[in-house]
Amino acid sequence: MCRANAGVPEVISASTDLGADALMPALTVPADQTLGDVDAACPQGADVVIVPAMRDRNMAETLARRKAQHARGAVMVSICEGAWLLANVGLLAGRRATTHCYARPRIARELRGTVRMHDSRNVVDRDIITTTGVSAAIPASLALI
Repeated sequence: MCRANAGVPEVISASTDLGADALMPALTVPADQTLGDVDAACPQGADVVIVPAMRDRNMAETLARRKAQHARGAVMVSICEGAWLLANVGLLAGRRATTHCYARPRIARELRGTVRMHDSRNVVDRDIITTTGVSAAIPASLALI
């Protein structure tokens, strides 16, 4: 959650409210805290923010808070089509990125400023990591280390 002072990360699930987030394709994850709670508890920002593939890619509060976390120095990691959330707030413009193979045609049409990488399960471009899906979690985790 907050920048790790002792080098030991705290992992939480956060959302706009304490209900469950509907992830793609059919997973729901309950939130431990709200995004507002995280911002209040960690004004300096998080170390890492994981951005999963969510059903509603245009949630204004979620998008604004993700962008603010990045501005405070958080490394952003998108899983699968979570790349759309990063793209919707301009964080992928001018960067190399990947996403799930089903989304590639749409990304080619809509994300003109993003260099799309189709030959990698995860792509690291400075402080943003994008992945093709959950099967790329291990390579993405190693990239974080």
